[in-house]
Amino acid sequence: MSNEKYEILTIEAYKAWKGKKNPYSRPVEGMLQLQVNPEKYTIQYSVEYNSKKQPEGTRGYSPSWSKNPPRKLSFEFIIDGTGAFPLPAGVNAKEWNNVEQRLTDFKEMVFDTQAASHQPNYLKIMWGQLVFKCRLTNMTVTYKLFSPDGKLLRVLVNATFQDVLPEAEAKKLPEYYSADLTHQRTAIAGDRLPLLAEDIYDDELYYMAVAQANKLIHFRDLKPGTEIYFPPVKRV
Repeated sequence: MSNEKYEILTIEAYKAWKGKKNPYSRPVEGMLQLQVNPEKYTIQYSVEYNSKKQPEGTRGYSPSWSKNPPRKLSFEFIIDGTGAFPLPAGVNAKEWNNVEQRLTDFKEMVFDTQAASHQPNYLKIMWGQLVFKCRLTNMTVTYKLFSPDGKLLRVLVNATFQDVLPEAEAKKLPEYYSADLTHQRTAIAGDRLPLLAEDIYDDELYYMAVAQANKLIHFRDLKPGTEIYFPPVKRV
């Protein structure tokens, strides 16, 4: 994608396919632009901690960090067929005012299971500086306005999307470098295994597990240049 900044919130869809690390390499033809930009959007950040029973007789405790789950983006927007909003350039007025069809198109892009992959599309949401790679997690459609003969004239869509990053991008995030994931270090002069374990796990007592994982016998005297594998650990 170019560095173009989108004035109207735009959604691109990408076909889900197996065996590829980058899910954003097969775009679906066409893109969807909202009729009116949302008044706001929210991004939810979460932190999860390892569950640990609070000791009896205490007022609190300090559970260890587990992970930062994917972010969630939420916003609501309208699809209107009353003619109250200006038409985008080049669109057919009759087609644009067909709220049912436009709602169907949106649902097909972000929600419906695709025939080839048997799963929904990956999505890229762009608006101004926002670029959010994701998938839909839920949406609510409120049918708000009808003509005297029952024709649907306006709906309000409230949608939430979950961050989905390719593996290569996810590894660049700061939370990737945690004690719950694999690390590799090259020993330099003066390195000691307990100090390296303290640096990575915040607990030097894990040095025995590292020694066993690397089949180190003389781990108190690490030879410079030695590649040391630090396995994920399970916090207790």
